Amino acid sequence: MQKSGFFENSSNVAIVNSNLHMAVNQTMDPSAALRFLYEAMAKHAGSGHQDPSTCLEGTRTSALEEIDEWKRKTLEEQSPEMIWLTGSAGSGKTAIAQTVYEQFKEEGLLVVQTSFFRSTGCTNLKYLPLSIAYQLAEKNSLLKASIEAVIQASPAVIDAPIHVQLQRLVLGPIAEAADHLPMVYVVLDGLDECGVEDQQIQIIRLIQAIITDQHLPIRFLIASRPESWIQTSLLSPSAPPLSTIFLNQDEEADDDIHLFYETEFKKIRNDPRHIHSMTSAQPSWPSTDVVKQLVEWASGQFIYAKTVTRFVGEPGHSPIRRLEIVLQPNSELTKSQSPLDRLDALYSQVLSCVVNWKITGKVLGALSVFISYISGTREALSIIEVVLGLNSGDAYLALRNLHPLVFVPSDLTLERERMPEKEYKAKLIDGINGIQLECPHFYHKSFTDFLHHPQRAGKYFIDTRRVHSAMAIGCLKVLQGVNTNPPTRLFSVTWQYAYYTWDFHCHSSGFKRNNRLLTKLENFSFISWYFISPDFLDRWKQMGPLFQLEIWNDDALAKIQNINKTLEGTDLYLSSDAKYSAFHMWNWFKTSVDTLSFSVLLHTRDILISSFLVGGLKSSPLLRARVSENVGQL
Repeated sequence: MQKSGFFENSSNVAIVNSNLHMAVNQTMDPSAALRFLYEAMAKHAGSGHQDPSTCLEGTRTSALEEIDEWKRKTLEEQSPEMIWLTGSAGSGKTAIAQTVYEQFKEEGLLVVQTSFFRSTGCTNLKYLPLSIAYQLAEKNSLLKASIEAVIQASPAVIDAPIHVQLQRLVLGPIAEAADHLPMVYVVLDGLDECGVEDQQIQIIRLIQAIITDQHLPIRFLIASRPESWIQTSLLSPSAPPLSTIFLNQDEEADDDIHLFYETEFKKIRNDPRHIHSMTSAQPSWPSTDVVKQLVEWASGQFIYAKTVTRFVGEPGHSPIRRLEIVLQPNSELTKSQSPLDRLDALYSQVLSCVVNWKITGKVLGALSVFISYISGTREALSIIEVVLGLNSGDAYLALRNLHPLVFVPSDLTLERERMPEKEYKAKLIDGINGIQLECPHFYHKSFTDFLHHPQRAGKYFIDTRRVHSAMAIGCLKVLQGVNTNPPTRLFSVTWQYAYYTWDFHCHSSGFKRNNRLLTKLENFSFISWYFISPDFLDRWKQMGPLFQLEIWNDDALAKIQNINKTLEGTDLYLSSDAKYSAFHMWNWFKTSVDTLSFSVLLHTRDILISSFLVGGLKSSPLLRARVSENVGQL
């Protein structure tokens, strides 16, 4: 039977499990080689469509200027061969990558683009070398001839391991034509969506090997979320140098989103499809304050702004009413109407990678209610571990797959405990591009909104009242166990957080309907803490009726003295009289009860005296007698 098409002039062809196997020395028609490459590439390209939008003119100028400078210097071989564009989910990485690709192409540069998107099903590792090879063959005649020759000589290369494909279909042809080629630029977008973790690391190592060993005229722009393993691989001490652009919420991002809103709302106002529904709108619709609010809610994330404007401008609906719904998102939305559907799908997709949701949910919940203005919150995750009773490192492990949504600084637990305070503080002002200086936080406000909304989050819903209850109980446990903890820095910042926030978490939990928390409060030795810092009891009194007071005697005094001793040498705030008031007040009370009038004692500190009476009645016959004599004054 005569063969034609791809397999013309070939023999010993077999297709097994959809994979092509062919003798290495067989050939195919030169004109068919590129079509064969295209078909193989298309098999891994997925189905569906990813919006290839570019940056709005006048936005993302800093990032684009930095990439343009990197491009200029690469042509002079004065800058790293690789640049990493990274940022949280929805921060605009893809739009910037697409803009760079379009600009490079307009300038006549030899540039190719490969993108991975889970939403389109394009996640297969083999798509990378096949896509690069096909685009190079289309754009450069020298490379086309070399790539076709490789496929003609060995069609089985299409089914080879990725490192073989990359070497034979891309690097080999570039090396052969290097003296006659311009610089080759590869824009790789969505690395974090390619396959699994190990495959992403494999790609990075292959690119690093190209840069380190082959010295070819090829440069890479990689765009990805800041997954921990990607960050570690790219920024390890042994890795080749690279430039890094971290997209985060800053003044420029807010300005860009403001410009985006103004541009899109103007389009909506002028859209003929809304001519009737917009007749009642003011020329300045929406108001400056509304746009400012929407910019704030976007938190530097273009995906939120795009979702909002898409929802507001949807044909067949009133933009005025739609914007009102966005501004009051719980008024009359159903799941199908929500302007946040796209974000919700994105968040669910990222959360689906979590291995142990029980632990991760606890950590996310605690971080979502964490009081970030307390000193020491650079160690927020370590504090959360102690308060929630987790093992050291659990919080970091729980968030390992969530770096696209949560900024997670490096774990400095070991450094913190072994370094002197001065050296440790110096460590905190070090880091790559200042990223490591920040405290753990959510990149996007809508992510916490998602987690706290049962209909939107579904199985990922986090009940904030339960979280506050767990945090309150943990804080009380930290305070109650102060004598059993060594005065390390971690203890210091954890104690300080617990001291300043226990009542906030109690109030926020709805503690009066929480029997478990009420039991913890009833058994807490809070009177001791009056002598550590008197305002502690003042905050406690705001919570309602006082709970059971501990028995006061000389053992209670020893306990307070032990607490003060434990806190010595830490950088915790203590009131000026905290270190001596307990000893003097207790002894003054015992010695003065028989000589001073009871009314004088009552006016000293009503709650203080009452607390002494509760315990003293059981330990001092003299005090018991004095109380009996003056019971009418109580």
